Amino acid sequence: MKKSLLSSWRPTLLVWMGFLLRCDASVNTEIQTGPLYRAEGSRLSISCNVSGFKNEETPKIFDFR
Repeated sequence: MKKSLLSSWRPTLLVWMGFLLRCDASVNTEIQTGPLYRAEGSRLSISCNVSGFKNEETPKIFDFR
């Protein structure tokens, strides 16, 4: 009985895993073109346009590396 229950769950689990792996998030981030200038010791601010979030209330925090 235990073996048959496990064998019936395995195909379902594989289908759900395949579905989750095919899901994908897409967020588009655009920044201005051209060189960036800043004075030594001052902060650097880069403005950008972001789209693709499902919810506009989602925090949009970025880390440039």
